[in-house]
Amino acid sequence: MLTRTLSFLTGPVGWIITGVWTAIDIAGPAYRVTIPACILVTTLRLKAQANEIKNLL
Repeated sequence: MLTRTLSFLTGPVGWIITGVWTAIDIAGPAYRVTIPACILVTTLRLKAQANEIKNLL
């Protein structure tokens, strides 16, 4: 049972868990800035796209 658990954690599943965990640790402090910036960029892109469609009509 222990061998199976260790092989599970050291295989590809373990790599994925480690990668996700590392990404969360790296992005943690920047999360407060990144999410609002992404929302702002998305809003500006949607406004620009709406203006382009309006100008075509």
